Amino acid sequence: MLEAAGLRTGCVGLEAVRSGQLPALLQTNAAGYTAMVCDAETDADLRLIAEAAGSLREGAVWAGCAGLARCLPPALNLPRSGPRAVVSPSRKGPVLVVVGSLAGLSRRQAAVLSETNDVVVVTLRPQGLLAGPGTQEWRDGHDLIVTTLTAGRDVLTVVGAEDRLSDAMAPRLSNALACLLRPCRAAMGGLVLTGGETARAASNRTDAALSLKTLAGIRARNQSFSRTR
Repeated sequence: MLEAAGLRTGCVGLEAVRSGQLPALLQTNAAGYTAMVCDAETDADLRLIAEAAGSLREGAVWAGCAGLARCLPPALNLPRSGPRAVVSPSRKGPVLVVVGSLAGLSRRQAAVLSETNDVVVVTLRPQGLLAGPGTQEWRDGHDLIVTTLTAGRDVLTVVGAEDRLSDAMAPRLSNALACLLRPCRAAMGGLVLTGGETARAASNRTDAALSLKTLAGIRARNQSFSRTR
C-alpha cells in the first residue's frame, strides 16, 4: 500500500527488531527509504521500535496502533499533558453506540458493553443491511432502534459477523448502516461511532455538521513510520 502511494518502503522483521541493532539499522536506512515497516508481536517489541525510531527525531511521521502510541512519550521524552476538560453534551437523551468496525478489538469492546443492563443491543445482519430499505429486515432493525431510543434507552448497534466478511465490503456496509441510522437522529441525545468508514459515512449522510475527533487508532500487527523529505 505504501509503495503504491509512491513511498520507497523497507521492511524490518522480528529478528532484526529484537537483535539490539535496530537503532543503527534505522539510522542507516533512513536516507534510502521514505517509509520503514517494523514487525511486532508484543509490547516489548513496540518499546524497542519506539526507542530505536525515536533517535530519528524530527522528520519522522508515526503510524501504528494505540500500543505503539503508549510507548512514544517515554521514548521521546515527551512531557505529560494536564487533565482534559470535561465536555458536557449539548443535548439530553439516550446514546446510540454504533460499532461498524470489523476489527476484533472493537468486537470485544462491544461485547463488554453489551453485558451491562443499561444498553439494548441491536445486531444487524450484513446481508440485511446490503439488501436496502425496501426489505422487512431493514425496516425491523430501524424500527427497533428508534422505538428503543424514543423510550429513553441507550442502544448498541453492531454489524453481525456470522457471515465471512471481506475488507472490500466495509465501505458498502458503512454506507448502508449510516443510511439506516440517519432517521434515528431526532430520538437520540448522543452518538458514538467506531470505525473510520462508519464515521465518514455517518458524516456524509447527516444534514448536521459533525465535529469528529480521533481519540485512538487501532491497527493490526505491523507498525510503520515514514520520514518526511
